[in-house]
Amino acid sequence: MRWLTSAILLLALCGSASAKEKVRLDPNTATVEQLVTLPGIGEKRAAEIVRLRKRRPFRRVAELRRVRGIGRKMLAKLRPYLYVKPLVPPGKKVERGPKKKARTRRSKEARTTSKPRRSKAPPRREDPPDA
Repeated sequence: MRWLTSAILLLALCGSASAKEKVRLDPNTATVEQLVTLPGIGEKRAAEIVRLRKRRPFRRVAELRRVRGIGRKMLAKLRPYLYVKPLVPPGKKVERGPKKKARTRRSKEARTTSKPRRSKAPPRREDPPDA
């Protein structure tokens, strides 16, 4: 009878654990306390995530590899718990500065007709003629 009670209790606990909804966090807005709840993230890594996002916000979850100690395997474990909200709302265009002119190679003709390059060595001084 005792084992039956234990089995029912175990099923009830397992059922409630699987019914929990996974909480997904945005690393650009999550607090240190929220980040610590993620698997493999402790106080130091959470503080490092916050420090790095202040310098440059994360645009993709994969950019968390900038954090020391988060590699491919750790990132694979974290992906189900993370998402990154776009920094610019959809439909809104980002204003950018004027495009830079593309640098092109000079044509063969322009290279052959240009002035000859001076050598970097200083010019030789000639000895004065003997008088």
